[in-house]
Formats: sequence, structure tokens, C-alpha cells
Amino acid sequence: MSRIDEVVTVGHTEMWELRNGLPMPHSFHVHDVQFAIVSIDGSPPPPDLAGRKDTVYIEPNRTYRPLMRFDDYPDPAMPYMYHSTCCWTRTRTTTTTRE
Repeated sequence: MSRIDEVVTVGHTEMWELRNGLPMPHSFHVHDVQFAIVSIDGSPPPPDLAGRKDTVYIEPNRTYRPLMRFDDYPDPAMPYMYHSTCCWTRTRTTTTTRE
């Protein structure tokens, strides 16, 4: 619980890139954030992945791009947390900032 891997800024919208490099599927979940899957391997997501999600099933050897906005003010004692039970790579791009 004391480990912090990433820091986000309140009011930012971020596009992440998630890739499951393992041969089995895994779930990805961010506490207190809903996100939209923008693409899977560069293509639009299927209808069942349209709309906002809080958990997504990451298939093996595929790249998912979720767009998420961090609007709530996190409590330093209880920061945003994400769960992933697989080894994946993530790149993060901040796309919008609230003034």
C-alpha cells in the first residue's frame, strides 16, 4: 500500500497505453476513475467495450488505449490506485488540463 509508481494531476485527462505481454488475459482497474477505451491495437473497440468502464479485460499481446480524467481530489493517505494482475507496459500522455 505504500508503493507509488505513478503520480497524476487533478484535472488532467490522460491517455494510457496498456499491453499485456503474457499468454493469458488479465484485468486492469483504476480506483475512482472511469475510462473509455479509445482503441485496441489501433482500431476502434467493439460495441461491448463502448462507453465508460472501471475495469477492462486485457487480452494477451494486444494494446489498449484508455482515456481517463482525474477530476477528484485524492486523499494523500488514500491515493488513486490501479490494479493489474499481469506484466504490462504503459505509456502516459496528458491530453487536457483544467484551469
